[in-house]
Amino acid sequence: LWLALLRHHAAAGPRFEPGPEASEHIRAELRAWSRSADVRIVVAVDEQLAGFCIARILRRSELFRETSRGEIDSIFVPVASRGRGIARRLVEDALAWLRQSGVRRVELSVDATNPEGRAFWQRIGFEPAMDVLERRL
Repeated sequence: LWLALLRHHAAAGPRFEPGPEASEHIRAELRAWSRSADVRIVVAVDEQLAGFCIARILRRSELFRETSRGEIDSIFVPVASRGRGIARRLVEDALAWLRQSGVRRVELSVDATNPEGRAFWQRIGFEPAMDVLERRL
């Protein structure tokens, strides 16, 4: 599903285009994350894989008042499984875990060219907080 997510976003530009070894890298990343107490991977199954969500706790130095924050790293529900509340349930599970872990703020990134994604996140209570600018070199 993670590879499908990358392919879905590849239409927005080459930065999301999966590399030739993407499947191997995904497996390695998932193995490492599955051993971390600061990562939750949630999978929805409905006769087949119907979606996934990865939430993480990011830690910072005590130099900052906020020493941890949550992040929805990735979420994907294939087109055939959309419209049934799967993504919402995945996010609710991730947010409950983050809340239970003491996190009080959650961030995520959504591509500026993804109006469907932006609308979904805003429907469930996320608001724009910061613009991320980039420059290709």
